[in-house]
Amino acid sequence: MDAGRRTLWPAHSRGLLLRACFLAGDDARQAAVAWQAAIDWQDHADMGSFRLLPTLSRRLQDEREDDPLLPRLRGIAKRNWVESRRFLEELKPLLGILRESAIDCMFLGGAALAFDCCPEYAFDFDRAVTLLVRPADGLQAIRQLSAAGWHSVPHLESNLMANYVAAHYTNSMRGGSRLRVELRWRLLPEDCDAAAEAWFWAAARALPLLESPLVLQLDAADHLLWLLAGYGHRDGEQRFERLVDALLRMHCGAPIDWKRFTDGVERFGLAEPVSLAAQALARDGVGLLPADVAAQLPALRRCQRRAIGYQLRTTGPLRAQRFWRLVFRCLHARPGRGPVAALRDFPRFLQYGWRLPKLRAIARAVLVKLREG
Repeated sequence: MDAGRRTLWPAHSRGLLLRACFLAGDDARQAAVAWQAAIDWQDHADMGSFRLLPTLSRRLQDEREDDPLLPRLRGIAKRNWVESRRFLEELKPLLGILRESAIDCMFLGGAALAFDCCPEYAFDFDRAVTLLVRPADGLQAIRQLSAAGWHSVPHLESNLMANYVAAHYTNSMRGGSRLRVELRWRLLPEDCDAAAEAWFWAAARALPLLESPLVLQLDAADHLLWLLAGYGHRDGEQRFERLVDALLRMHCGAPIDWKRFTDGVERFGLAEPVSLAAQALARDGVGLLPADVAAQLPALRRCQRRAIGYQLRTTGPLRAQRFWRLVFRCLHARPGRGPVAALRDFPRFLQYGWRLPKLRAIARAVLVKLREG
């Protein structure tokens, strides 16, 4: 095939690959055969499918050693392992900056999987890593990284930092060697306050690979909860990648404490995105949750306000979704405020969340964002 005409693997191949990786017996074998027939190795693998290839390699190796696809899959797994170890070495100076300031941090997303239980995990091409710090340490972490030569993207004026941290929950920063870190100081920005965030930090454990008491790892149940909570805020391939990460968390890492998981779903009102993720995988014939846990989802407490907010943030035109996400971030930025106070503060919230030096710059920013679609 002409290299200039390469395309992504077909979308229907993803369901076949999921079944080949996570089903058993004849169902998995038949899915593997159908998947191999559905793809062209001259085309490009989507990132979610690429992350599943080491898992497929282990499944095929358990079935039979002479499968002709195994050498290719083993080569991919080895390459991913080398890249993840190299990436970890490049991240150590960043972690050292936080360690010198006595700032606890946790890896989230792919880095949490790669450095804990999935050493062959494939990182995104933009070499980004997500780090969580405690809510009280967000501003200090940004200042320490800025002093060490990291810069916020987009630019964040020093006199706006404190207000930005109060209004938002994440800041993208770039350093040397094209590294990018998504620095977060709230795990579930629209669903819990600082006191609730402590619930996650109390169950965190050390990450043995790094041999540093300040680099922690979310409890396996909490990490799965975070992955599924963000499912509805994404679309297309990003949703599939979230599902893949959630399955890897379940099958490769420490056992999930399902009691803690269901407690978290109810406590933070996450039954909606968890149910949507489970339904998406069920369409491909793959189970996400144990049967007894799935049976509990409909009975879990659902906050009507959160249910309405979730629907507004995830349905309708893309511009409307973005608007409602801003509204609900403003509502949750300072727990305890009433809707009137939140509405009064909304213009200032937009100013700080969009990193604008003056309040009057909001009008121009709105027009730019509308043109962007």
